[in-house]
Amino acid sequence: MSPDTERPGARGPALGVTVIGCGAATRLYAAPALAALEGRGLLRVTRLFDPAPDAVAAVRPLLASAMPAPSLEAALEGADLAVIASPPALHASQCAIALKSGLHVFCEKPLALAAADAQALIATAEACGRLLAVGLIRRHLPAARAIKALLAAGTLGTPRSVCWFEGGPFDWPVAGPGYFSAAQSGGGILQDIGTHALDLLAWWLGPPQLRDYADDAMGGVEANASLHLACGAAEVRMRLSRDWARPNRVTIRGARGTIRWDANAPLSFELGLDGAPPGLVTLDDGAGGTTDFVSTYAVQIADAIDAIRSGRAPAVPAAAGRDACALIETCYRERRLLEMGWFSEQERAQAAAHAGGAR
Repeated sequence: MSPDTERPGARGPALGVTVIGCGAATRLYAAPALAALEGRGLLRVTRLFDPAPDAVAAVRPLLASAMPAPSLEAALEGADLAVIASPPALHASQCAIALKSGLHVFCEKPLALAAADAQALIATAEACGRLLAVGLIRRHLPAARAIKALLAAGTLGTPRSVCWFEGGPFDWPVAGPGYFSAAQSGGGILQDIGTHALDLLAWWLGPPQLRDYADDAMGGVEANASLHLACGAAEVRMRLSRDWARPNRVTIRGARGTIRWDANAPLSFELGLDGAPPGLVTLDDGAGGTTDFVSTYAVQIADAIDAIRSGRAPAVPAAAGRDACALIETCYRERRLLEMGWFSEQERAQAAAHAGGAR
């Protein structure tokens, strides 16, 4: 099976790209992807900016043409496109500065920590005549696109239920405590993995309606979150965790069949129709099965470049980032403390006191 995945090619002169933020996401994904696109002639990375010199030094060997910039403003000079990969609390302000400086912007998720700020960025991009794209990378995974096509075609019939369990022991190479600060990161597992999961759910099945949200934040950010949502006729149960590793799977059941997808598997999922047990579907990515997060990151940047050149909208509009932000805001506002049956009565009282009320 071949998914509907566009791979824009080189057309016109290479765009000058500046990278704002040189943390783990840039080092592991963005920089290798940008280097690959540079090799295809789509872009040239001209500047790197991060207030931590060690972070810039770690990325420079991957992007030989890029020079360190002493400030955000200096990093924007002469560039066409800014890739914003800084801590989430800085996204809104840095995106606004880049747009008002005349650059197009590709921003890592989340687009902002408040839906109002995300909407303001959309308005700024429109006023400046610049493209604003958001890094919701899972929409570009061939398996996710194929599942979208099956659902849109009504292959499963009316979707009835979704069971989504995703997570695993935390192993992201953080450089400091800011990752675990609500003020800097915006939240825990819901803000991190949940942004991707909720966006994909909305893309597949339509806008989710929140029925219940609980997490285990007790004065810090949450490591576990439980959501009950509705997407049309489908009841959705979503569990996100930074310590439970299984089942790490999404199951969508409809009137005529079932889809099972191991979260983030780029080229495969299981499909069962009319009562038959699900069987494995393997996609042809046209690249010898080499699709991974780095190559998919390259696809989303190439899509943004093609959108800039052609004047079309990007495959993932900024409005998708705004909508995910709005839903997460609602979750945090209506949150309740997750039931933890192993707590004693005294521990429950202490946990409730630390959890406080709505954020």
